[in-house]
Amino acid sequence: MKNFMNKFRVLMAVLTCLFGVTIFFINSGTLCNMIVKVLHLRVDPKFTGGEIAADFFDDSEDDCGSGSLKYPLSSEFAEGSLDLLRYTVHEPVYNAKWQQTPDYWQMDLEFRGGPAHVRNVMIYLGLLEEENPKIEKLAASTVPLFDLAENVEFAEDKPWNFAVRLGGKQGKVYDAKGDFICNAELGFENDGKTVKFRIPLKEKKLQRVYTARETYHYVQVGAYLHVPEVYDILGDNSQLAGCNEDKLSKVIVKPVVADMKAVSNHNEDEDNQFISHVLNKLSEFEQGAENNSGSSESERSGEYFGFETLDQALSHFEKQVKENPEAAVPMAYYGSCLAMKGGQSNVVQAVALVNKAFEYMDRAVELCKNDDERVEVLMNRASVCKSVPEAVFNKALIGAEDYTKLAVIQKSAMKQGGLLEDEHEKYTLAYLYINGSQCYKTAGKETESKILLQEAKKALE
Repeated sequence: MKNFMNKFRVLMAVLTCLFGVTIFFINSGTLCNMIVKVLHLRVDPKFTGGEIAADFFDDSEDDCGSGSLKYPLSSEFAEGSLDLLRYTVHEPVYNAKWQQTPDYWQMDLEFRGGPAHVRNVMIYLGLLEEENPKIEKLAASTVPLFDLAENVEFAEDKPWNFAVRLGGKQGKVYDAKGDFICNAELGFENDGKTVKFRIPLKEKKLQRVYTARETYHYVQVGAYLHVPEVYDILGDNSQLAGCNEDKLSKVIVKPVVADMKAVSNHNEDEDNQFISHVLNKLSEFEQGAENNSGSSESERSGEYFGFETLDQALSHFEKQVKENPEAAVPMAYYGSCLAMKGGQSNVVQAVALVNKAFEYMDRAVELCKNDDERVEVLMNRASVCKSVPEAVFNKALIGAEDYTKLAVIQKSAMKQGGLLEDEHEKYTLAYLYINGSQCYKTAGKETESKILLQEAKKALE
């Protein structure tokens, strides 16, 4: 087990230094960013739903209600169809030009799987307003809109004023008295995994959202309109314990609270600080391990998988691949060396070498026989995926998936080795999640990126 865990750290130390393919690609990406900044290109938020007021993430693979529910047997359901991952609240928009409805309030839901038409989603919205005796209070409730469809109730100090029911391709908005107000505008993306809905703010009582200081959101995901069980809620699913088995009692669930001011860069700054902390901590661990081993700086510097030069490493692994074309590990290292060689070549040669590198690394993944081999092979491929320009090779998504698989292997090894509380191993796990998060971000998968970053933070708890 010790050798297995050390394998992560040795590979991390070498592959973290994997450089970009050519200076041309690096400069071209920088040039594009400079052009965007100089021209001040920015899409008006009113076109995309409004500024984000709050962003909430929900645990993956918790779409089983209280822990015992199974999906309906219908073949229409895909894995994760009822598994809510993210819920985004936008600021209400006023007088948006060229929109179907110029005044609206938008929320976005992202699920692990699709399609959308199998879901019955209920969103209960409460408004926290300033006390004003001249304005009549909105009708409020702490019980579900459709009592037969849910077995939950809501916090008395945070009642809901409006409810949105999303079923199939329709969205309907109701008040707390149960009266229908209007239809919601729906949009679907990513094969139904992403659902965006807008509440038209034509009615005066709905326009109260403009002045609300905070809003409360209860989000419940069910299956079809006629299935009573709640499979997932936004928040801790342990709140549902017993609600789907004991029909005689109601379970009180808590909402998420959204401040109605747009989110600043504060969260992003915190994330960057966290990532720097993890990398610095790992560097401290590695420095301590090197000092204890007694290795000198000259012994550690300029090494390519144990060789002084890249050409020596290439020659060695090429020979091993020719001698045993079914050996996964040498093939993966040979692929990494080819990618590194691309980093020292002109543009045309770089593209050819990197493409050839992935042929070897992809084949190596297919040849893996056990987790020991997968650690080395996946770490090689993931590191190259993260390093090469996405605009040219489109490999970031593969890198994200590889890092996620490595994290699963790491967690399993920690559990088997009784190392769940070992600080070094926990930081190694966080490092894998962080790299996966950064790959997802490069691939344009913002939700997946943020979910893995949350997993990195959980690893250190």
